[in-house]
Amino acid sequence: LSDVYLLGAVLYEIMSGRPPHVGATPEAIARSVLTSTPKRPDDAPDELFAIAQRAMHPIMTERYGSAEELRLAVQQFLQHRTASRLAAEAELRLELLTKLVRAPNPLAERAEAYELYGGCRFGFREALAAWPDNPEPRRGIERAVEAMVELEIACRDGDAAAELLGELTRPPPELVQRVER
Repeated sequence: LSDVYLLGAVLYEIMSGRPPHVGATPEAIARSVLTSTPKRPDDAPDELFAIAQRAMHPIMTERYGSAEELRLAVQQFLQHRTASRLAAEAELRLELLTKLVRAPNPLAERAEAYELYGGCRFGFREALAAWPDNPEPRRGIERAVEAMVELEIACRDGDAAAELLGELTRPPPELVQRVER
């Protein structure tokens, strides 16, 4: 498992720009390995730092069982990072959509709202495909649908609002009442 430790140290150095342990002599470095835990670099992603920490754990049985297991953890981090980026881009579209829904004349903005809705929905779905266990994109989709229900209520299109409402797993009761009215 020393190969796992060394790979973790390389990962740490990539993140921080410096080795995790320094010393004037090999003995000093060895003491540092046994007695210290490298500090998290300021701009290191939490998930990636946790991977490096586990790979360099002072207790061998607490490390990844193999270099392959470590590789898979890094690969999963990269998938999560991609999913997070997709969700962040979708979130920006959702913010724009929400502003359009609150516009004084939402009917005039309806076509643009649907375009933003399609974009943010696509982004959230792609984020879910890349990281199915991430609850954020799922909530983003729900918020986007709720925004569109609000738009259709404001445009006085009860049928469209009701159809959109059907996409929500647990529609808010007050929204259901507004659509029914």
